[in-house]
Amino acid sequence: MKIVFRDDDLNYDFNINDFNYYEQIKDIIKVSFFCVPKIDFKWPNYLEVCESFGPGSNPTSIRKKMKWYEDSRYLHENIILMKYLLKNVKLGWMSICLHGSKHYQTVSDVILERNFSFGAEYLLSSFEKRDILHDIKSLEKFDSKISWFAPPQNLISPLNLKKVASLGLNISCDLTILKNLQVFVRVKLRSIVKLFYWKVVKRIRFYYPFVVEYADIKLLGVLRLNSETDINDLFNQICYLEKMGGEVIAINTHLSAFNIVTKNGKTVGENLVELVMRLKRTNKFEFVSVNEL
Repeated sequence: MKIVFRDDDLNYDFNINDFNYYEQIKDIIKVSFFCVPKIDFKWPNYLEVCESFGPGSNPTSIRKKMKWYEDSRYLHENIILMKYLLKNVKLGWMSICLHGSKHYQTVSDVILERNFSFGAEYLLSSFEKRDILHDIKSLEKFDSKISWFAPPQNLISPLNLKKVASLGLNISCDLTILKNLQVFVRVKLRSIVKLFYWKVVKRIRFYYPFVVEYADIKLLGVLRLNSETDINDLFNQICYLEKMGGEVIAINTHLSAFNIVTKNGKTVGENLVELVMRLKRTNKFEFVSVNEL
């Protein structure tokens, strides 16, 4: 079974020291970095504010606590980081993908239970194709072709999904979007059969370990690796899905959380390294870039 590591939120405010844990395992795995092309706020402050409020908070409350830049800061304007990314994309263990636009929305005060509506721009805002293309071209400074997109908070409206798909971008997101009839009617028949088989025959509903074919693109769900993840449970879930005949799993994590200490006393980054080594020892998994699906 194939395993994709999807790391979100890479942006102007990161530095090369943030990649220390990946440097330990870069000869084993490939990492698909889903990048925020431009930011208007200081990212470390954003993380602190979100942590203080917690999921389900009002976007206006978060917005008032933010520290904002005077102008948008583009990922490619961080020259030292840009050189590091270019080198590792060329080496082949790193790939670049699109993660939203600015990672925040200002049009709605909708509250999302167990999620941050402040960042759910592709769910609560409407994007024009020309704006999405502008963000794609910004990231093409790092990789010649941007083929995958992930919406912030893993949430996207049916209209925005249709627009992103029309530009030929594959999408990794929360697959509850398939419950929307506008989306479901465009899923290819063979993928509908697979969904039915896993949900009804195998009775596995926590994750669908395959690519869903939607219109002319691919949809891919995610399993999460964060500060709340029990690493043993995640390992067992992955092994179980492989045993049941799974094809591919995407593990969603975040560089910015790697130094957070978890319930087992280890950091998120340490748990990532341990998970990779345990999976490698089974000899049952192939670690691939999302672009190889």
